[in-house]
Amino acid sequence: MENSLDLEFYEGGILSGESNGDLNHVVSIVGWGQEKDSGNKYWIARNSWGETWGNMGFFKIAKGSNTYGIESRCNYAIPKNNWQKIDEYLKEDQKSGFTLNPNLFKGNYVNQEIIHDEEDEKQQIIKSPQPFEYIKSDDIPKKWDWRIVDGVNYMSYNVNQHIPTYCGSCWAQGSSSSIADRLNIQRKNAFPSAAISVQSIINCDWGGSCKGGSSTKVYMNAQKYGIPVMTCKNYESRNPAMFDCSDFQRCSQCWPGKYGSDICYSYAEKYDGEYPKIYVSEYATIKANDNDAIMSEIMTRGPISCSMYSTTNFHQYSGGVYSEKIDETGTNHIIQLLGWGTTSDGEDYWIGRNSWGTYWGEFGFFKMTRDPKRNLNIAKSCNWGVPKTDIYDNLDL
Repeated sequence: MENSLDLEFYEGGILSGESNGDLNHVVSIVGWGQEKDSGNKYWIARNSWGETWGNMGFFKIAKGSNTYGIESRCNYAIPKNNWQKIDEYLKEDQKSGFTLNPNLFKGNYVNQEIIHDEEDEKQQIIKSPQPFEYIKSDDIPKKWDWRIVDGVNYMSYNVNQHIPTYCGSCWAQGSSSSIADRLNIQRKNAFPSAAISVQSIINCDWGGSCKGGSSTKVYMNAQKYGIPVMTCKNYESRNPAMFDCSDFQRCSQCWPGKYGSDICYSYAEKYDGEYPKIYVSEYATIKANDNDAIMSEIMTRGPISCSMYSTTNFHQYSGGVYSEKIDETGTNHIIQLLGWGTTSDGEDYWIGRNSWGTYWGEFGFFKMTRDPKRNLNIAKSCNWGVPKTDIYDNLDL
C-alpha cells in the first residue's frame, strides 16, 4: 500500500483516501468488519511501527475501494508444520534423567551475572490474600503448565538475552516476562499479547545492568512508574552510554534524515502524549523452598521469577529433568517458573523458562527436579507481581 501522511498520523477510526503514489509500504491484513451505524466496511490491519502508533499498532482501513492501494497486491504462504519435537517436550510420560549438548557455549561462556534478589526480599507491597493462604496442599494438582492450560498457551514469546551481544539481563527478562504472561492470563489471552521493554528497564537502571541486577526492583519500579511496552524500546542487549530515565530512554522513534542519518526523538516529545506502560499493583517474595506456596501462586496468578545457581552443565542442558548437587548456597541467574509435573518413574520437577534462546534446552524451556538438594537453589528466592489491566481499556476493536 501507499505510505501516506494519513497513515503516518493515524490515531483511530477507518482510514480512507485515494492512492496518489507508489505502493511503498507493506502491512498485514488480519481481519475485517462493518460499523453498525454507518454500515461502512473495513479491513483490520497490523503495521510495524510499534504499539505507540494507531490502535496498539493496528488500524482500520476502508474495504472494497482499494484505499491507498491496499487491495492491489496481496500475498500469502502456508507454513510447514515442523514442530513435532516441541510436542515431545510436552509429553507426560517422560522418565527422569537429562541430556547435555557439549557444543553449547563451548569454551567461551562464563556466567557473569550478579544477582541481588536476596538483598531486596524485604521490599514488597501486598494488598490481597496470597494463594498459599487459602489453597490447601491437597487441592494443588499433580501437574500444571501455562503453555497448555486446557489446550491454550498463555506464554509470551521466548528471548535470547545475549543477542546481538552478551548482556547479563536475566534479572529483567525473568521478571518482565512473568508480568507479561500474567497480564495475558488475566485478560484470558485476549488481543494484544503483552510484551515489556527490557531495554527501557536497563536504560533506567531499574534494578541493574548488563552485569546483573535484581528482579525485585523491576517489580518495585513497575508499581511506582510503569514499564513501557516492548515496541517503545527494542532490546539492544547493552547498557546505555549514560543511565537515565528520560522519556527518550524509555520510548523513542526514529525516522530517516538527510545524508543517511536518522532523526530520533522521544514519543512524548513528538506527540505530546503518554506512551503505553504496564504497571503492577502489588509484589512480594515467596518463602524460600516452600513448594506448596510456589505452586499455589503459579496456578492462581501465573508464572513467577526465581533465582538459581547456573553451572557449566546447566549451560549445556538440552532436555529432560535436570538435577545437580552443588555446594553453592547462593544464586547467579534468574529464570521463570511456569508449572510442574512428575515423570513416569516418580521424579517431581519444575517447568521453567530461560532467556538464552530457543536453541537452548527444550525450545528455551527446561525441567528441573523439585528436590532442594539437587535443584541448583531454584526455589530459594522467587518473586511475583500482579499486573494492572487498564492499559488496554480503550482499545478500539
